[in-house]
Amino acid sequence: MQRNLIVLGFGLLVGAAIGFYLGWFVLPAELVDVSPADLETEFQADYLRLIASTYAADQDLNAAAARIGSLGRQDWPQWLREETVNQVIGDPTGAETAHMVGLARAMGIESPAFDQAIPPTPAAEPEVSP
Repeated sequence: MQRNLIVLGFGLLVGAAIGFYLGWFVLPAELVDVSPADLETEFQADYLRLIASTYAADQDLNAAAARIGSLGRQDWPQWLREETVNQVIGDPTGAETAHMVGLARAMGIESPAFDQAIPPTPAAEPEVSP
């Protein structure tokens, strides 16, 4: 009985090793022509936050609009407003919130909730003594 369990355990270990080798090295999955439109809704919202952060850094509204367009959403103005309002409600003082509000306003989208966003305070610079 104990010998059978050892053989079974060894067989499972060898099978798992072979499966790992085949899955990672011989026949790995390849994603081809995947666009942000293929993301699930939750991850599209994360992508939108990244777009807003990028816009805050480079102020390139055309690139931000193209990135939002790559999500393939026909309702993007309403969706951007909703996501930004949700961000303001969830974290009114965060930098991500300021980025989202900045992007929405640059796109011509407004909401009374945007006024509740409090710009983050810049970190105090440490004093350097000579």
